[in-house]
Amino acid sequence: MNVEEYMQKIRSSLRTVGARQLYFPMNKNERREGIMRLAREFGYGLSPYSEKEIGDIISSTYGLLVVSNCFDSIGPQIDNATWIKTIRGSLRNASGKDDF
Repeated sequence: MNVEEYMQKIRSSLRTVGARQLYFPMNKNERREGIMRLAREFGYGLSPYSEKEIGDIISSTYGLLVVSNCFDSIGPQIDNATWIKTIRGSLRNASGKDDF
């Protein structure tokens, strides 16, 4: 599976009721925690891919995975910079490399 397919599988899985309740609950603090959890888990799953592959898709992930699931009164509770920083931190932890 390439990195684009991985992102599409995650995006598709976020459409389920269970995933929405886990990552995008209707409470601001819980939503922030859920989105941060999603960023860590998504970043961990990116660890098999090269920095180039990750770089090609990472800038679009906030809109596709977070904003698209937050069209409600709560909204996204983190910004793009925090999202990407969290993904990259998870990548470093998963891969043991500092170049992410």
